[in-house]
Amino acid sequence: MNKNNFDAPTAENPKWTAGRIRAAVPLKDAIAAVKRKRGGQRKDITKRAVSLRLDPDVLEYFQRDGRGWQTRINAELKRVADVRRSATSERPRRGRRRAE
Repeated sequence: MNKNNFDAPTAENPKWTAGRIRAAVPLKDAIAAVKRKRGGQRKDITKRAVSLRLDPDVLEYFQRDGRGWQTRINAELKRVADVRRSATSERPRRGRRRAE
């Protein structure tokens, strides 16, 4: 006689009751539900993919803390851009002279 009893209910393979049978869904529907849950709702794309060449030491600095290094680079660039924007908005603008 085979020692393994594959028909015996376990935590991973519980006994099929009438309630479980009523609650069962076709496999294709279960797979579709899992795929829909992945990634949450799609957000509008607010960032652009770019190729950027960085010095090795700069890249190592941001990557040493692990995941999220691109987000950290973006945050630093945004901070610098905001500082420069506010600095230029406080200065009076000068018009360019035309070459005569």
